[in-house]
Amino acid sequence: MVQTIPLLQEIEVSARVSAVAVHDSGVWAYGQVDGSVITTTSSLKVTGSISSIGYIDESLLIVADDLDGITAFSGDELSWSVEVIDGIEKMHVGNEIIAQTGSGNLLQVSIDGTSNQIAESVQNFSLGKAIAIIDDEQKVHLLSHSGAITWSRPVRGNHGERITAIGWDEDILVVAREGYALVPGEEEAFEIERWKDGVLVDRSESPARVSVAGKFIGLSEGGIVGGIDLQYPIIEIIEVPAGLLVSSWFHLRLCKGNEVVWSVEHKGVVEMIASTLDGSLVIIAGEDQNDITGSEPVLLLDSNSEPIDAI
Repeated sequence: MVQTIPLLQEIEVSARVSAVAVHDSGVWAYGQVDGSVITTTSSLKVTGSISSIGYIDESLLIVADDLDGITAFSGDELSWSVEVIDGIEKMHVGNEIIAQTGSGNLLQVSIDGTSNQIAESVQNFSLGKAIAIIDDEQKVHLLSHSGAITWSRPVRGNHGERITAIGWDEDILVVAREGYALVPGEEEAFEIERWKDGVLVDRSESPARVSVAGKFIGLSEGGIVGGIDLQYPIIEIIEVPAGLLVSSWFHLRLCKGNEVVWSVEHKGVVEMIASTLDGSLVIIAGEDQNDITGSEPVLLLDSNSEPIDAI
C-alpha cells in the first residue's frame, strides 16, 4: 500500500480557490473566484475572480484577476496596479511579470508597475531562456523581452497540427505537437520536439497527448515519459529535492523513477500546486467538479516529511 504524509494544515475556504502561491521564506497565499486573497498574515480583496498570484519577494504579492488586471500588495497595503480592460488569464511572476490577457495580448510588467504590450494573439506562453508563445494559428515563436520575434518554429503536417504544450528544459525549448492526418498512420499522432538555439535537437513519438512539457513530460492518459505510469491525466509536475511532485486526479504524489514514495488525497482534483525550492512548504488546491458540494480546502504540506501508513 502506498504511504502518505501528515498535513501541516488544512484550510477551509469561503469560495472556490483559483490560484495558489508560496515564497521560499515560508509565506503562502491563495486566491478565490470571489476576489478574496488569503495570505499567511492577511486578507486582501480585488474586484474580479483571481486568475493568478505570485510573490516578487516575501512582502510583495502580485495578484491578477479577470476584471481589474494586475494589483501589487505590500503586506496589507496597495503598492500599485495596472488596469487591463479584458483582465488577466495567466501570469508568470519572477524578476519581471509576464501576463496574458483575456483577449490574448501578452504584457510585460516591471516590479514597479510599468507595463508594456509585447505580443498579441497569444494562446499560451512559457518563460525560460526566452519567452516562448503559441499563437492562435498554432505557431510557436520565441520573443525577446522587448517583444521582437527571434525565432519561429517551422510548421509541420500537411493537414495542420495542434501544439498541446510548451515548456523549457534549461536552455532547450520543448514542444509537444499533435499532427492531423486524413489517413490513419500517415504521420505520428503525437510528437515531442526539443529545440536549442533554433536547431532541432531531437524529435520523438509520444505514447499519448502531452499535457505537461518541460524537463519532465506528463501525459493526458496518465504517466510521465520515461518514468512512472499513473492512471489519470498529469496536471502539473514540480521537481523538489525529494523527487517529483505530480498532481493527477484527486492526488498529489511524490514520485522517484517508477516508484510512488507517498500520496496525499485531496477532496478535489489537484489543479493547483506551488512549492518552495526545497519542498518544505507545498500548497495545493482544487475542486471536485460537483456543483452540489461546497468549495474544497487548501492543503499545506512538507514534501520532505517521513511517510506514514495511510489510515
